[in-house]
Amino acid sequence: MGLDGRILHDDGRLIAVDKPAGLATTGRDLDDPDCLQHLIAVHARRGVWAVHQLDRETSGVVLFVTRKSAVDETARRLHGRGALKLYLAFCRGRPGFEHLVVDQPLASLAPPPPRPHAAKREGSAEPRPTRTPATGGELSRRRSGERSRTARADFARVPPPEALRGRSGESSAAPRPARTRIEVLTHGNDAALLACRLDTGRTHQIRRHLAAIGHPLLGESRYVEPACARHPRQALHAFRLALAGAAAPRFFEAPLPADLLALARALGIEPGDVLRRRGLL
Repeated sequence: MGLDGRILHDDGRLIAVDKPAGLATTGRDLDDPDCLQHLIAVHARRGVWAVHQLDRETSGVVLFVTRKSAVDETARRLHGRGALKLYLAFCRGRPGFEHLVVDQPLASLAPPPPRPHAAKREGSAEPRPTRTPATGGELSRRRSGERSRTARADFARVPPPEALRGRSGESSAAPRPARTRIEVLTHGNDAALLACRLDTGRTHQIRRHLAAIGHPLLGESRYVEPACARHPRQALHAFRLALAGAAAPRFFEAPLPADLLALARALGIEPGDVLRRRGLL
């Protein structure tokens, strides 16, 4: 797999890439060819380290740095005041709200066992984040303050988070705060196109929060039973990222990939028109 057209930004220190679905962000070491990190290292002709992670089946913007010592500082800028992590998501059903803030702590899982053929070594890639199931916590239903453009929404009933407990491998560690701001951009055929802004960055956060409010991603198989088999993968795309700090570019943006464009049109949604109307293009 090549990187033609997928490098969004490269200044020799920070590299932004449009990750395709079906490719892991990182491998178990720097020689693992089955990951985006290896492709970027070949492109940059040097080692690179992921600042954050996307699931294998999630597409969109991923950031890498060319110095391992820059990972922590860049990650702080990604989570700091003024940063932006905006995803586009196709969910099942027609949400009864226009804006919703889901404020539900999430627990983590124990790390997966290492691959038998790949031992971690000094200078290797940062490990992939562990999978994390939803856990108990209060779902906060309120408008998104100054960002709200509509009258108060008639919010849909939120199912109890206990419905998502009991997944295998749950960690005994205390749940960590997690907040997702959701805006319904438009409705389609028993589905909706959402803009999801992350205030935090927990593993599978959008997937788990959408499942918890009864509107799982199309293609979701882990956090809903039975699986929502209306798309071959979870219909989630990291659309736009911006780092905090005046020296950062305004934002990095990855267009919707072909499979999600085809899904949108099958649902009766023209995403380009919707995003332009909402000021996102």
